[in-house]
Order: sequence, then structure tokens, then C-alpha cells
Amino acid sequence: MIYKFVDQQHHYFMKKIAINFFLLTILAFLSNNLLAQAYSIKGNIAGLKDTSIFLGYHYADKQYLKDTTEIDSKGNFVFKGDKKLDGGIYLIVTPDKRYCEVLLADDQDFSFTTDLKDMVMNMKITGSTENELFYTYLSTVSKMAKDIEPMKREMDSETTKAEKKEELKKQIELKEKEIGNFRKDFIAKNKGTFVSKLFLAMEDPEIPEPPMGPDGKPVDSLFSFKYYRQHFFDNIDFSDDKILRSPVYHNKVKMYFEKLTYQIPDSIKKAADFVVEKSRANKELFKYTVWYLTTTYEQSKIMGFDAVFVHMVDEVYAKNEAFWMDSTQLTKIVKRANDIRPTLLGNKATNLTMVDTANKIVNLYSVKAPVTLLYFWASDCGHCKKETPKVVEVYNKYKKYGVKVFSINTKRDVSEWKKFIKEKEIEDWINVYDPTGQSRFHDFYDIYSTPVLYILDKDKKIVAKRIDSEGLDQFLKREFEMNDKAPTGNK
Repeated sequence: MIYKFVDQQHHYFMKKIAINFFLLTILAFLSNNLLAQAYSIKGNIAGLKDTSIFLGYHYADKQYLKDTTEIDSKGNFVFKGDKKLDGGIYLIVTPDKRYCEVLLADDQDFSFTTDLKDMVMNMKITGSTENELFYTYLSTVSKMAKDIEPMKREMDSETTKAEKKEELKKQIELKEKEIGNFRKDFIAKNKGTFVSKLFLAMEDPEIPEPPMGPDGKPVDSLFSFKYYRQHFFDNIDFSDDKILRSPVYHNKVKMYFEKLTYQIPDSIKKAADFVVEKSRANKELFKYTVWYLTTTYEQSKIMGFDAVFVHMVDEVYAKNEAFWMDSTQLTKIVKRANDIRPTLLGNKATNLTMVDTANKIVNLYSVKAPVTLLYFWASDCGHCKKETPKVVEVYNKYKKYGVKVFSINTKRDVSEWKKFIKEKEIEDWINVYDPTGQSRFHDFYDIYSTPVLYILDKDKKIVAKRIDSEGLDQFLKREFEMNDKAPTGNK
């Protein structure tokens, strides 16, 4: 019995030890995991002491401050926090705005030493594979690039003979090819690392030879451009949002829409759908891409580009896919798109039924003209008082061609309205107002300030909007010149 009791106790304690060991193992794992979530960047910069230093980061085309700390008398400092930072390119910035960059991926506990004289070439990293690779690349390419500098200076010199210049040009091309080959080898050897993804994202797609026809000529003269555009984003890993905290992604998107996309709303909308679909691989990239396109085209000063804004609202926000916005924000942006929608270029203008100065009912669609100017103004608007005479001057140049003005006073003071008409000499315009407010012109024409000028074609489709007198003159001149009807003195 004693032996049995001892054996039972032994079994109990051994089991307890095993359980405790298991718990300790779990605690150690959790502890290590929690520690792994922290960041610690220790640095030493020779030539800098007893001052502050800053940790910033790239986000799209801007830089933001993340942390600040003090440098001691020996140039030592540390940035640390209890939560891992979002990955990307970070900047170590001195008080006089000199800086070096470090990459943050999974390894966020590392140290470095450098010298203020040349922070890049003197950089030595310990504890971060990403940054060791990054600075190996930078220093190697920098040395190779320096070999090219004297050759370029000699080639640019006026005393260098033509034959020598041609020889130098070939040498420079060989060196540049060498740098390109080094970059490709570096990317391939370090596949999967953030530094490799970063440099790969900067690479342009390689364009194959175009298909040739029986005559030996390319079947499609635009093949290279189309291929380049179609494969422009092939080298970006859309599943990794670290690329967003670098200038690379923003610059690629900006170039794609500004340089590689035809600058008409339909082409931009198609391009937007293409890039947004790719960005869905990562919620942060999706959020930024949608935000960038929405704000860019909502705020665009190019007439007609607000159609892209409306398209983005329809395709993302109205479908409740903008997870970063609350219901109030969503309601506002959808309303804004709906306010703009009736005024999009190419839409038929909403008919308006109003009252003229003789108290007769007049509607917009009854106006027969090759071009109708829809002009919203207010009798108490200072800017209207300055702009209206300029509009009158332009109108007088083109009225002989049948141009008419549907002139809407947005106020209801009849005496002030008629006084304005007389003072500005616009009696031959179709002057109307809405005494009851039932026409809802504010809603249909997005009138929140005055003056506002729309141009309608013979079918009352909107062909231009929110332009000033100068823009009106240019538009009407083009319109009538195309038909060989330019006014005298304006050809």
C-alpha cells in the first residue's frame, strides 16, 4: 500500500510538473510572441550628439512622423515601442533634415551605425537581413554609378571629339546594362524578401517583339504601348501592403492614369476598374487605391472628369464596400455623386419651367438654338456683377449665329432682378426666375454658388459646364470655326 501510495504521489507530481512545464512553455511562447510584436531600432551616428532625432515613414507620396527620441553625447539613440510597426520604408531624420532610410518588415529589432558625412555609404546593419540586403544593394549600385560619372562629364565636354563621344556613349551603355543585370540578379536571388519586392515593383515590364504580318511589318503599330500598359502592374505584389508605405505604388498609379491612359472619362473609368480589381488582394491597398481615384477625380479641374468620381461612388461606396467609412460619411459621398450625376457631360439637361419678366411661363426645352447658354446668377452676388458684363461681351460676338441665353436669377426679389437686367443690358436674354421654388434647379444643376454657366447643344445635351467668360469665348470660337462660321476678326 505504501509503495502504491508513493507511486500515486510520484505520478501526481510528475503529471503536475508536466502540466506546469506545458504552461511555462505556452507562457514563454506568448511572451516571446509579444516581444516579437515590439520594435527596437538602435542607432549610432558619428558626428551627431546631444540632440533629437526623428523616425518617419513614407505613405504614398508623403512622409509622416512616427517617433522621436534623444541622441546622447556618443551619438547613440534608440526608437522602441511595444507594438510592431506597419512594414515599409522608414526614415531616420536628423534635425537639419538629413536622413537615411531603413526597411521594416518582420525583423524590427536591429541596430546600425553610420557617419553623418555619408549616412548611406557608411551604413553598417546588425540583426536585420532586409536592411543588410538593402544597403548592400545601395552601396554596390552607388559604386557602379560613380564609375559612369567621369565618362558622362567627358562626353558632355565641348573639347571631346565626336569619335570619343561615341565610344564613351557605348561604355556608359555597357555600365548601365551592368547595373541593370546586377539589379535583376539581386531581385531573383532574394525573392520573397521585401527589398526584392520593392526593387521588382520599380521594374518596367519587358516588352516582347510585336507580331509581324506577311509583309514583315508589325500587325499592330501600337502593340508595344498596349503591352506595356496591360502589364504595367505585373511586378507589384498587390497582396503586400508594405509597398504602400513607399513612394513606389503611388508613383506607379499616378503614371498609369496620367501618362498611360487616354484622358477621357470612359477610358479613365475602365482603367480605374482594372486597378481597383487588382488592389482587392489587400484591404489597405484597396482602401488607398479607391481613395486616391475618388479624391483625384472629385477635385479635378478638368471638365468632365467628375464622371470618374461618380463612377467610383457607384462601383464601391454605393455597394457598401468602403469599409473604412461610417454610414454618415457614406451617405454624404453618395449624395454628392447623385448631386453631380444630372450635370455630367453628355447628359441631356433637365428641363426647367420658370417665369419670365412678363410673368409668362417659359421652359428650357422650348428654346430653339444651336447653342444655349444656361446662366445661373443672383442679383445680390458681387462676382455675378463682375462676370456678367464679360459674358455679355462674348455673347454679343456670337449671337448672330443663333446663340441664346436662358438666364436664371436664383433669387426671388423681382425688383432687384429687373434692376440687374437693365443695368447689365441683358434684356435680349431669356430672363427667368422661380417664384415658388418648384423647379428644383439647385438640385438638377448643382447650384451652391453663383455665377454658374452651362453650355447646351441643339438637343439640350450638356457639352460644357462651370466655365468662365474666357472659357466660353474659346468654346464658341472653336464651335463656329469648325463649321466655318467664326465671327469676323476671330479667325
